[in-house]
Amino acid sequence: MELLWKTYNGRRDLNLDRNYTFKCPVMLVVGDQAPYEDAAVECNSKMDPTSTSFLKMADAGGLPQLTQPAKLTEAFKYFIQGMGY
Repeated sequence: MELLWKTYNGRRDLNLDRNYTFKCPVMLVVGDQAPYEDAAVECNSKMDPTSTSFLKMADAGGLPQLTQPAKLTEAFKYFIQGMGY
């Protein structure tokens, strides 16, 4: 447990900018009442919009994967289809 705690406390920011971004498609999902909503919006603004999808789910609270699993599954299906699968 101590190792997990040290790792968690030692993490650093991703330091993203539009010149250096992920080389794979990214889907960011956030609930409308999530405490980290502002951080997700800021992260989305720093990423390449051609390879990033941002989904803000209404009525999902802070955990859309638990409160709206069907909507999240549908969004993920469309995200995968957009990649050609």
